[in-house]
Amino acid sequence: ARRLMRQVVLDRRRQKQTTILISHALIEVEALCNKIAVLTGGRLCFVGTPNELARPTSMECADPSPMWTIEAALEPYYAGSAP
Repeated sequence: ARRLMRQVVLDRRRQKQTTILISHALIEVEALCNKIAVLTGGRLCFVGTPNELARPTSMECADPSPMWTIEAALEPYYAGSAP
């Protein structure tokens, strides 16, 4: 199942399609995703690339934003996309 999921995500990525992958396996996420959003305790702590996530200060979760702001945070990346 993991290999199939990986292949589906990679195929969709090559076709410039968006896939939302929810995982705790950071190594897999870094290999499959070009944009990552990290939630901690229901708060959006990070949105960026795998390289940006590797920076030591990337995971400071100072903003007490509630979950509903995730859509607003990701909107610039997917503006104009189909719902």
